[in-house]
Amino acid sequence: MTFLGPSGCGKTTTLRCIAGLELPTAGRIFFDDRLMNEVPPHKRDVGFVFQNWALFPHLTVAKNVAFGLELRKVKKAEIKRRVREALRLVRLEGFEKRFPAQLSGGQQQRVALARAIVLNPQVLLLDEPLSNLDAKLRKEMRAELRLLHEDLRITTVYVTHDQQEALTLSDEIVLMRAGKIQQVGTPVQVYNRPANHFVAEFMGFDNFFPGTVKAADSGEMLVEAEGVELSLRRGDQEFKVGEEVEVAIRAHHIKLGAGDHPGRNFLKGRVEALLYQGDQTLYFVELDSGRKASVVCEGPPVKQRGEMVSLYISPEKATLIKL
Repeated sequence: MTFLGPSGCGKTTTLRCIAGLELPTAGRIFFDDRLMNEVPPHKRDVGFVFQNWALFPHLTVAKNVAFGLELRKVKKAEIKRRVREALRLVRLEGFEKRFPAQLSGGQQQRVALARAIVLNPQVLLLDEPLSNLDAKLRKEMRAELRLLHEDLRITTVYVTHDQQEALTLSDEIVLMRAGKIQQVGTPVQVYNRPANHFVAEFMGFDNFFPGTVKAADSGEMLVEAEGVELSLRRGDQEFKVGEEVEVAIRAHHIKLGAGDHPGRNFLKGRVEALLYQGDQTLYFVELDSGRKASVVCEGPPVKQRGEMVSLYISPEKATLIKL
């Protein structure tokens, strides 16, 4: 499960409460049926990977990984076996005698992970462990973390502000804002069926068109927005005729066409600006109503600044949000 949200929304605080590093002022924390509020951190059976990894610079890789086992008075032969297995899982065999300063960022991150999983914890907690890595290494480590979780099957709670990271790693996402949960669901549910405007915007919906529900039957909905009728696929939520809503759609799901398209699901506007980005072009369009819309099309520019265009709103790609 991933706690996702902007900085300051309460993700890390919640994680630290689970670990026992912070005491909640209200509410209860359970591991299965066991109430944990009064249980000290060292007795909670959790593994914690910090954002800055917090490795001991004067200890070797093997000693860093063994540290928690030594505190628990595990026998030396068992420590050696478990350290070797943990380093194998994170692909650091042969690095036992190196010190943290001799490792790359990705290798240090793996040592921190090995130090957590070597304890065989009941719960594994990860606080933005990839945030200090470069983009390429972050992408590689996401895949490795997902595979590691599938091998170990440890209950894992992951904190990030990165939507792509949450979508890649999670079985379930908890999206937070200002200390409150906005939506809980699978990556597919949160990405495609946002519960409100904040969730939609955070998950990459670029365009929001206020409208009014004109008809709502079993399979199709008609919404009047920007002075035209939009036919949309009915989602999970119930909407009533006359209800005020927002039509949300991502920039790359709008189809750009000539400016003379009449009828349902076409908005008219003028290209205000465009940005060529190599494999795609981003258009900023001012609609007849004065509202701005953004559209992403594959390839080089096919429309020019000032040109009249139409925007086709696909019934399958747009989603309705209650106001």
